[in-house]
Amino acid sequence: YGYFAPKSGSYHEYIPAVLSAFDLIVDTVKAEDRTTAHLQELLNSGHILVALMGKGALTNGGHFVIITKQNPNGTVSIADPNSYKKTQQDWDPAQLMRELKKNCDGGGPLWAVSSPRNYGR
Repeated sequence: YGYFAPKSGSYHEYIPAVLSAFDLIVDTVKAEDRTTAHLQELLNSGHILVALMGKGALTNGGHFVIITKQNPNGTVSIADPNSYKKTQQDWDPAQLMRELKKNCDGGGPLWAVSSPRNYGR
């Protein structure tokens, strides 16, 4: 479908295009909204977050993960398609925000995703 980026994985437009094709609502999380408080607000309102990570604890280059939920202790859970071990860990949301990929397009590096029934919940 044109989202394969030779020698570098996927074009970032892949995220909103594919999720929208499944009738999910996809919104870019703007730079000024990439805070721990806003992340927690989104998760607590029924969103999941697709995060394009840069160099750090989850990758040496670029890697997509899903931030799935806010935990009672203030950490967040992720789904990492490359690591079951990392999926089982709790993550500091501030660390994840710091490690988002710096150069990206397609609305990235962070997208808030919800289903139509949860939108505005």
